[in-house]
Amino acid sequence: MQLILDNSEKKEYFYNALCNGLSSLQHDFDIELSFEDADYLEARDYFEYFTGNSPCFEDVLMSILFDRNKTLTFIDHNEFNNNVHFITKDTVLERVNNTPMKHLIDMFNGHDDATTATVILQQVIFNEQIYA
Repeated sequence: MQLILDNSEKKEYFYNALCNGLSSLQHDFDIELSFEDADYLEARDYFEYFTGNSPCFEDVLMSILFDRNKTLTFIDHNEFNNNVHFITKDTVLERVNNTPMKHLIDMFNGHDDATTATVILQQVIFNEQIYA
């Protein structure tokens, strides 16, 4: 059985995962998020201009990926090989659906938590769940 998400749902699940799991991913698994300062400022300004709202951090990250078509870099300080992972909007759209079914269903039913979020983030970053 497979749960097929449309692009809007994939973006929503990834956004929720950023909100609920990015901090855990960084602190619990020693994964560093990196991006260009100029990309961050452009994405923040773009978001503010087109929505009329002040963005939160995750709004800017999504804007970097989806509005500005730029890259987020995740550096896994625990891996010995290929520890730098570049994420684009295409990466998000291709990999969210590969998340283990249990976590997609939890997200769908609104029963997601930090574990669900970190699994979705790992799926997007590594294309597999590495850390429990």
